[in-house]
Amino acid sequence: MKKILLLLLTTVIYAFAAPFATINKVEGTAKVQHKDSIKKSKLKAGSTLNQGDTVLTYRNAKVVLTMSDKTKIVVNEYAKLQLLTHDEYTQSGGKVFFKVTKRKGGKGLKVKTPFAIIGVKGTEFVVTDDDKDKSLSLKEGLVGVDNPSGKEFALLDKEKLDAAIGNMPGGQMAEFEQYKKELMAEFTEYVKSFDLQPGKKLSFDGSSVSQSAIDSADSAEFKDFANDAEFQAISKELEEMTSGVKTEDELMSDKFFSDDEK
Repeated sequence: MKKILLLLLTTVIYAFAAPFATINKVEGTAKVQHKDSIKKSKLKAGSTLNQGDTVLTYRNAKVVLTMSDKTKIVVNEYAKLQLLTHDEYTQSGGKVFFKVTKRKGGKGLKVKTPFAIIGVKGTEFVVTDDDKDKSLSLKEGLVGVDNPSGKEFALLDKEKLDAAIGNMPGGQMAEFEQYKKELMAEFTEYVKSFDLQPGKKLSFDGSSVSQSAIDSADSAEFKDFANDAEFQAISKELEEMTSGVKTEDELMSDKFFSDDEK
């Protein structure tokens, strides 16, 4: 009898447990690839995700999702984000906004990208990984950055460099370029890992990293992402998206994601 009651209790708890992640909003075409599967299925508002699932966004697409620990994530176009655990994600391509809940015991969240491993504790940040821009922007909180190759970053403080260049006297171009190289060497440090402070942005070019202040465009982007992250309503129109025909955006995105659907 006790075993039966225990089984029933476990079933009830499982039935009412929050899903690993819930899709709040979908714009354009986005898909999910479940763990250990090659098939991709269309996402719509109200869909739920499981641990190990991968979210893929196509041209002009955007997905807003909430993890069961209340972390909010906005995935922009051409992105691929795998939800490994509540504490670990892998991103390749696109731009992703994270609004991370503060965690008990000081345990942080980790985002792995091809250019950096990002350790996070209660914060808002944006990771961009595309052909023209590989960057990390931090609005608030604290982020630790490690080189996935294990080698040192050449970390340039661009704010100090720009300030020093602004104070340079006029002169010949050759002299200017030589002095600029000397300044760059002065304001560059070589580190395998470092912390990024709020209001700062990192731009990556291999192991070369430039640190600067976030600008008005970055601030506006954070505001837009934050508004998206708070979206909760489920559109009836999005709920009824059931077409199995590829859209123009999907066809344009095939160079980014191979499509296994027939």
